[in-house]
Amino acid sequence: MKINVFCTVAGCATVLTSGCIGYNSALFSTKSNIGLDVDTKPTTFDITMARREASIAPVFEGGQSPPVMASFRIDEKTARSFLPNISQTFAGGDAATTMTKLYGAEDNATNQVDPSSFEVSQLPHPKFLWLIPVPFATKGDAQPFIFASDTSFGLKIGWSGMSGQFPDTLRFGFHRKELSLATIFADQTPGAGTKYTVHSPSFLATMEYASSSSTLSNLNLGYISYFATGKAANNLALLKDIRDPMVKKLVPGVSSTYNPDANSDRLNAWAHDPLNRKALADWMSTNHLPGKPTDLIYGGAYQDSAGHSANYGAARAAAVRDLKVP
Repeated sequence: MKINVFCTVAGCATVLTSGCIGYNSALFSTKSNIGLDVDTKPTTFDITMARREASIAPVFEGGQSPPVMASFRIDEKTARSFLPNISQTFAGGDAATTMTKLYGAEDNATNQVDPSSFEVSQLPHPKFLWLIPVPFATKGDAQPFIFASDTSFGLKIGWSGMSGQFPDTLRFGFHRKELSLATIFADQTPGAGTKYTVHSPSFLATMEYASSSSTLSNLNLGYISYFATGKAANNLALLKDIRDPMVKKLVPGVSSTYNPDANSDRLNAWAHDPLNRKALADWMSTNHLPGKPTDLIYGGAYQDSAGHSANYGAARAAAVRDLKVP
């Protein structure tokens, strides 16, 4: 009995440490629902618009973490229709940093992917339950990478056989799940002494859905989805059409161009801190600037709903000065 228990514990430890979420691998998931969602795994009963996002990943020195990003948008003009126009993006690694760096820029013909890797001064040594060492994948290792999405429109009924004659899944409306489970690699940086480079796989999934009618009897649907990993994901992230679902905003009456400058990078880095981002939003409100902090950080000329034209560039310089942005 003691031998069996020991073997079981040892086996579990091997599985956990070979791919331990939050230690040497990162989990990123989202779930979106508009309509009815009844599920037994886990127990769920939603009749609403619901959006859930979660990320579990290791944090390294300086607060650095493998990058991920997600966006979700419902077109306000179709929000009350049977199936509203919806767009989503879901990305990690180089694809995530490239999408957020280029944002609303035109297609990047130079293929300049924004690297998501970062350096640490020494190889991290995390321990599961403060006892079991958790190794990082390195050169020569091959680890599984799980990346999946599931989308449904209309009615979906599912049986797993675990609930007898009753279905364990019932959905009506729009439903989408996205998930990635990625191994984190840590390789010694060439020519940098004891420094190590931390990086994770690149992945990208986007979805756009549109309908031209609010009635079932005259319903025209349009749907496009992209799903890619590695270099394919990086190539897609360089295209403006792929990033457009992320760029579209819900700010009524505000139209701006994309025109970043040197102050954009300073403000963007400074505004990563939630307190600083709130200070930036408060500054915009005090100075009667329309839009969101992202508009101020990257925008150029804009026109508000009253027809007044101005330029975010000048306001950006003023924000850097007033808020003492380093």
